[in-house]
Amino acid sequence: MELGSQVWTLELAACWVGFHFGGNLALFPLLTAEFFGTKNLGANYGLVFTGYGAGGVLGPMLAAVCGTCCTRIAGHFVSAAVGCLLAMLLATAVRPPKIISDRS
Repeated sequence: MELGSQVWTLELAACWVGFHFGGNLALFPLLTAEFFGTKNLGANYGLVFTGYGAGGVLGPMLAAVCGTCCTRIAGHFVSAAVGCLLAMLLATAVRPPKIISDRS
């Protein structure tokens, strides 16, 4: 049975994804504080959340572009796989910033 074949299965899948998706919003401030420190946590988390919002806008736009140029569903999966690999490479390349002491 496919998840979208009946209304209740689609609703169940949407709730399942939604409940797990909320965990990201609880982890982002903690990870931002661990990565950048707590001195400028508000500004740093604002930038992280802005990037999160930009991804929420640009992701569907990219999907729409792929939908017009790729008539086969495999094209969507390939573009998603390339995006995931790019994100993985960027995540492994990022290093925490060096802590600069305020004391002279």
